[in-house]
Amino acid sequence: MFADIDIGADVIVPSDPSHNDSWKEGRRVIELFELAQNLVCQLCNCPLNLIDTVSERKYGLGSVLTIPCGSCTACNSVETGKRNSNGAFVVNSKAAIGHASMIGLKTGKVMDYAYRSRSCRVCEVHEERKETVSAHDCCRNWKGTSKGMEPDMAVEMTHKLNDSGCQIKVLHADNDSTTTSRLKVHFEDLEKKDDQNHVKKGFSKKLYELSKKYKELKHPDVIPYLVRCFMYAIKENEGSTDDLRKGLNRLVPHVSGDHSLCTDIEWCTYKDDPVNFKYKSLPGGKCLSNDALTSELRELVQQYNRRAESLQNMGSTQANENFNQIVGSKCPKARKKAQRSSSVKEGTTYQQEVEVNENACDIIQQIPSSLILSNTDKYVVFDLETTSLSRNSDITQLAAASGLNLFQRYIMPRCDISNEASKITGIAFCHATNKMYLNGREVETCTIQQGLLDFLDFLKLNELPILVGHNITNFDMMVLENRLKEFNMFSAFTASVKGFIDTLKLSKRVFPKADVDNYKQQTLVKKVLGIEYAAHNAKDDVLSLSELLVKNYKAVVKKMIYIM
Repeated sequence: MFADIDIGADVIVPSDPSHNDSWKEGRRVIELFELAQNLVCQLCNCPLNLIDTVSERKYGLGSVLTIPCGSCTACNSVETGKRNSNGAFVVNSKAAIGHASMIGLKTGKVMDYAYRSRSCRVCEVHEERKETVSAHDCCRNWKGTSKGMEPDMAVEMTHKLNDSGCQIKVLHADNDSTTTSRLKVHFEDLEKKDDQNHVKKGFSKKLYELSKKYKELKHPDVIPYLVRCFMYAIKENEGSTDDLRKGLNRLVPHVSGDHSLCTDIEWCTYKDDPVNFKYKSLPGGKCLSNDALTSELRELVQQYNRRAESLQNMGSTQANENFNQIVGSKCPKARKKAQRSSSVKEGTTYQQEVEVNENACDIIQQIPSSLILSNTDKYVVFDLETTSLSRNSDITQLAAASGLNLFQRYIMPRCDISNEASKITGIAFCHATNKMYLNGREVETCTIQQGLLDFLDFLKLNELPILVGHNITNFDMMVLENRLKEFNMFSAFTASVKGFIDTLKLSKRVFPKADVDNYKQQTLVKKVLGIEYAAHNAKDDVLSLSELLVKNYKAVVKKMIYIM
């Protein structure tokens, strides 16, 4: 019965399209000890490297990093801070500063603005030194929790507008805080209206919570359909509280197959053809028949039914959210601004108190000028295969070619070769016998240190050659650099080469994408040279790329040199 089940099979999960490289930019509030404890693979208990992060999901000031393990390649979710009992990041409830605004519904203008700050740098400096705080423009105006900032600011702004002769009668806001109850104490006649986006989002969220208990809600079309019916009931009956309640009361019977209350609504077509009626968005066109689910849906709708007055003529806080983004963009460290590469390379040329330093002239660096290549420059095409797709993986095969000279070494790995890497390269290694196999055939191996020493000797056959490889900027050079630094050979390596060229970037300048479909090396060799070869074998990759370099890249190669 279970013969076809491969329990130990490796499954490649497609990457989440929402993942991006935004983790590389900006600043974060991080609890170092918590992050340090979480930097461990949940599968093999090996330490994780922060530089291997592939994506970040932000939750306010907290973040969850996705980091693949360099040993077993398993993806781990690493949290940057503590969470409370409700699952929220603690840092989000300890904000040092908050701001709020009131915007006119008809004018769209900011009527008032307030902020609360629990920190003042001047005060903190004097307090650390145990000195008396001198008179200054202090921005610290709050000592409570961050959760109490919004209600307090709302009361302050409402009082200020009321004292200025601008009496607020209706307030549109979300339901995320106790702002309304605080305002009611000071302004009994103030009417509160809900924000339609928050109402819709809140109703949808509660349905997804119910879907954990009832499989009928797990179908991708069911919850969106219930949300649409919910919003239909509100939008079509905004003029009357009684009509709005009636509209909400017919929601659950409608999805349960009872259309006795649907006779006077347009969006239900049951009355047009009761015999052939089918639900367009429910599975099989049939109604929801689970009595327990129907009971919970009815109770959920009643929660909103009791607040029908707040659901009439709902407004939107989108203008406030937009203003919040504008304010946030003015924070100097909110996001990384543009930075020229020259600023990175110029070294200590502009720094506080740099002129006072007696050794200033020794540490000042000049921006290196662009390299000028001549016809006498030599090129070394190289490629390597690894134990996994991590930049910290071990090298299993290293090959290079320069003219008629060819270099190749199979290297004994110090860790297991991943199944994915073995399928791609055909390389397998048996730790019990210390033997390596290429497509089932035993090959001669050496240690990683010996292989790197032999590679440096091969590079020295030419005077300062230029390394050439395909997609080496993002992977091969990173792996090679890590291993060279591990054995203290990186200085000797940089002294032996002039720079490197990535033919992946070069190909995008030479070949229009319409002519080659994609820029994989195997595709380029087939399209341009008309040759098919065994890809992901370092030796074959090097030989094919050498021929491709000589015939097609010489004209533009001078523009793509990277300095070591």
